[in-house]
Amino acid sequence: MQWLTEPAPHLQWRDRAGVSPASLETRPGGLVTCDTIELSKCARNLPGEIRPVNARAARAKLPRVNSDDDQPQGALTLSRLFAQVFSERSLISAASYCAYNAFAGLLLLGLSIVAWQGDHGNARADAVILAMVGLALGSGLIVALRWPRAVERALAGAGALLLSLALWFTGRTVEWSLVAPPLASFRYLPGLGCVLSTYGALQLATFGPWSGHASRLRKAGLLAGIILELVAAAALLTRFFRA
Repeated sequence: MQWLTEPAPHLQWRDRAGVSPASLETRPGGLVTCDTIELSKCARNLPGEIRPVNARAARAKLPRVNSDDDQPQGALTLSRLFAQVFSERSLISAASYCAYNAFAGLLLLGLSIVAWQGDHGNARADAVILAMVGLALGSGLIVALRWPRAVERALAGAGALLLSLALWFTGRTVEWSLVAPPLASFRYLPGLGCVLSTYGALQLATFGPWSGHASRLRKAGLLAGIILELVAAAALLTRFFRA
């Protein structure tokens, strides 16, 4: 008599009675899988025959089903970002949040250098703000490496920073459209406010103290991002037609 104390390989059951055992998970093509079973018990109770088969060949016979589990948790794309808004399962890992926050911090540090060389009155103030937010986002990676227990609080704080940054970018866009000289240069990236707001809200909903309202908070972040984009677009269009 042999016991299986580890996850068993794929098993092929040759059923002669058309009855499926409750202890096994039946798959298409006559394949069944189980986590931990007593092989001798199954062989004694079933009217058929159970024998191990090649696991890779067994999986190849199963139909391919596209799901979120097919993608690695570390991959962060826009589709996964917005899918997380409506999913109750965790599609983005904490490590991914930390890594991409650090990357966003580096981008903001580079943007602060460009803003420092601007010719408008608030250029240096904008550069300081961008640099501070960039350093704060980048420090989350250090927190994850040195103080793992503080990761959730760091990510919640990063979410609040990203939401504030989305509001700040939109405010600067509206301000420029109202007071900038007629030939002043301006660079606008469509969708930035929506992505920042959604991304920040996801971190607040996942790691903040409002876990009981996580779904509403995620959707509110997306809705707020859409509103910010509409406000920025309306301000720019108003300036364009006014000129």
